[in-house]
Amino acid sequence: MASQKNSIIDARSFTLTDGRELNSFIVDTPPGDPYSSGERRKSLTRELKRVADGGLPDFKAPQKKSLLGDKRDYFPVTPRIRCNNDLSAEYTVIEVSTLDRIGLLYDLTKVLNGHGCAIFSAHVATYGARAVDVFYLHTLAGGKITNQNKLDAITADLLAVIEPKKD
Repeated sequence: MASQKNSIIDARSFTLTDGRELNSFIVDTPPGDPYSSGERRKSLTRELKRVADGGLPDFKAPQKKSLLGDKRDYFPVTPRIRCNNDLSAEYTVIEVSTLDRIGLLYDLTKVLNGHGCAIFSAHVATYGARAVDVFYLHTLAGGKITNQNKLDAITADLLAVIEPKKD
């Protein structure tokens, strides 16, 4: 979505029983750039199909990573990760709360994938400058992530991608 200069306002992702993924997105387009243009809709459709077929997104990170410019002083958001194995009988639940920025969801899912996590369901929302993303996860073998060292490593790597960089 970021490659199309969109901001994800809300997203839901589910793994169906046959292994297929179902994703829905509510997006906000840049001001004055709605999807009323047929070419704009076609471009997004092509990009989504390419990614769904296993291609990488055509994503070139902009110079500014924040959607709001560098406004950390105006919108203090303390990064937080919560891991919980008690909220769901079947899944490990990880909640990430941080300052929203371009490419955030990509960075988070890349970390989870790198740790061998299978995302059963993802619930993504933005509230002004804050993004709150909740992931229901399995190991690739199909169970909860019960090893505390593994959860600590996932948490550390997630924090590394969400904590503001000191300039």
